[in-house]
Amino acid sequence: MSTAHMATLPQPEPMPDVFEELLQSSRLLTAQELSRILRLSPKTLYSYAERDLIPHFKIETNVRFSGKQVADWLRSRGHFSDERLHRLSARHCS
Repeated sequence: MSTAHMATLPQPEPMPDVFEELLQSSRLLTAQELSRILRLSPKTLYSYAERDLIPHFKIETNVRFSGKQVADWLRSRGHFSDERLHRLSARHCS
């Protein structure tokens, strides 16, 4: 089969950088939304919040997260340069 007859598959859109996505969020995030960005389970995020390991807001029984505060928290805990973190997040998204 020649390559001229093969359909070209659409290329997946690149995933946004983790820090960019966190900083672009203009509202508080749910554990479900943050788990998608950080690639952690909501259960893990709730556990972190319960133990005050991650910045969060408690509204009655609900837990919410500020994208900016989480980005700052990640940077303060990072052992890599920003450039290496960006490369790692891009690699995990492809």
